[in-house]
Amino acid sequence: MATSLVDELQIDASNTSMTVANLLRKALVVAAKLELSDVPAWIRNELAGYKGDVQVPPYRIVHGTLMAKHFQGWLPAQLPTADFQHKVSEQLISDSVAELEAISGQSGTLTRGFAPEQQHILQTMFQRDTEFRCFLQGSQIAGILDEIRNRVLEWAISLEKLGVKGNGLSFSDAEKERAHGVSFQVNGNVTIHNLAQTGGRTNQATGSGAHLNINSTDNSKASITHKSGDLSVLASEFEKLRVALLSKANSPEDYTAIGVIAQAETAAKQGEAPQISRAISALGTASGWVLSVAKEIGVPLATAELKSHLNLPPA
Repeated sequence: MATSLVDELQIDASNTSMTVANLLRKALVVAAKLELSDVPAWIRNELAGYKGDVQVPPYRIVHGTLMAKHFQGWLPAQLPTADFQHKVSEQLISDSVAELEAISGQSGTLTRGFAPEQQHILQTMFQRDTEFRCFLQGSQIAGILDEIRNRVLEWAISLEKLGVKGNGLSFSDAEKERAHGVSFQVNGNVTIHNLAQTGGRTNQATGSGAHLNINSTDNSKASITHKSGDLSVLASEFEKLRVALLSKANSPEDYTAIGVIAQAETAAKQGEAPQISRAISALGTASGWVLSVAKEIGVPLATAELKSHLNLPPA
């Protein structure tokens, strides 16, 4: 009697000596022969990596340790709140499973860098011109691979429960129809539905990750023309505002706004007026909070700059 492809898939998923990449290729064959459209999309993303605008599944979001380069080596960098630390240390792992398997076999810690804009925000917040990186453990990468293996196994078991096993390399029409009763959600569990209720099938990763707001595009129409003397005063006011904001901050969004004001402060010190506008344009919804603090502590030039980006009258 010919071996069932679904039986083989279960055995291979349980066999840790079988690479996850090869396991996914076999799962792709099973999905293709069952004429499924949802599972292959997930498998191809895992094999090729999550590219472009394709969102990574929740199980590929990990948190590392923020570290700063020092002459003594890499040292932990502690942010003001646990929530902010959690947000900054978040890493979306988009690499292909083959790359992850190569990485997981390495000993010691793994590091991932930040985008230049993120580096700049961290440098201004810590007032240090140094490199920041996020350090991960190899076990975190191995955990992603285990989750992928488990999902293939759950899917194969669900197929068997519906009587979908196949004969050799083929499946009957009835088995293909029953296979549509298995719902494979990337952001949840593999589930079996009543065939009469399976009008459509999806394969979507709906997990979302928060990121540091590092938008540096100036989309505002308002602008202020500064005299050179104003910029030095404005730099002092931004510094005063940054210190005041730091004493009042209590959320990750607040600390992101502080990083933006620090960027504006640096631009003012360097006499780069366009960069001031570009930085402030990244405040987004935090603009109201920053403006209220600016009014409270009495920094007129900084207040006028903020108002111009909120389209409010100067007075």
